This record gives sequence, C-alpha cells and structure tokens, in this order.
Amino acid sequence: MLPATPGMGGEMNRTAMAMLKRILLKILLEDAMSREEMAYRFYETARDLLTAPEAVALVNRLMAGELSHRIKLEDLQKQGRLPPGVLSEEIALEYDQEEPNLSSEIPPDSSSHDILHLALQKERQAAAYYTRLARYTPVKTAKEVFAFLSQEEHRHVEWIAHQLAQDDQTQTEKDPEVF
Repeated sequence: MLPATPGMGGEMNRTAMAMLKRILLKILLEDAMSREEMAYRFYETARDLLTAPEAVALVNRLMAGELSHRIKLEDLQKQGRLPPGVLSEEIALEYDQEEPNLSSEIPPDSSSHDILHLALQKERQAAAYYTRLARYTPVKTAKEVFAFLSQEEHRHVEWIAHQLAQDDQTQTEKDPEVF
C-alpha cells in the first residue's frame, strides 16, 4: 500500500494503487501474449519439419494450446481478471529451475525425437518462468494469471513427456538390443 501523503486522502492512494495494478497487469499480459505467440510460431516451424504422424498430431495439439492461451490472455486483458473456475484448486508450481535460454531455431537435420526434446525444454522453461512470476509477484491478479499459465505449460510438459516415452518404447520394441 502506498504511504499516506499529507493532504492526500486514503482514497487517492487506493486509486493510485488500483491504477498501478492495472498498468502492471497490462504489461504482464502483453509479455505473456508475446511469449505465447513465439511458442505458436516455434511449433508452426517444427510441424513443417516433422515426418512422424504422431509427432505432427502432438505439435498441432500444442499449437492449439498456445492459441488457446493467447485467447484466454486477451479475454483476461479485456476483463481485468480471471473468470471463476479457471485455476484448479491446487496450483502446480514445481518448475523452479530456470532452463537455459533456448534458441527458437530448429536444426534442419533434426529428427522428430530431437524436435520433441527441444519442445519439452521450451515448455519446461515457460513453466519455470511463469512459476517464478507467480511466486514473486505481489499483485494478486497477476499472481493468479501466472499460476494459471504455469498450470497450462505444465500440461504441455506432460503431453510431450508422454509422447517421448511412447516414442522411446516404440523404438525399443523395433530395435531390441541383442547381446
């Protein structure tokens, strides 16, 4: 809360604080929308390089997720708060380690497996970023937004990890090690 200033009423302080919160939320939402757009573009590029149908299907699902995030963020920007029921009761804020800054470039000789590993790292990075912001942002609305985004990115991590595990299982079945 802003300290009381001689001659200023508490109402003016509350109004100033509310205005600062709206400005902060606008900046944070614009940053988040930009990140979602970059993620969508990354997946769009990745999809064009993939040959495995299941990897293409997963990337299409991730693209739809990023687009959905962007739409939710735009709605949030218009409304100024999250609608009830968007956050689950327990917020998964487990990605605290920052991933290294990853390039958006996909090497041309990348396999579907390589691209999914890069996507997994990018989603973990996004989850870690939003988790840190949710933990350290003092503004309640912004904290809720970042917790929501952390949840969403965590789901993407699970999708990709599941696909990679299936790919690994399929590869093991195709090429069992002979002793």
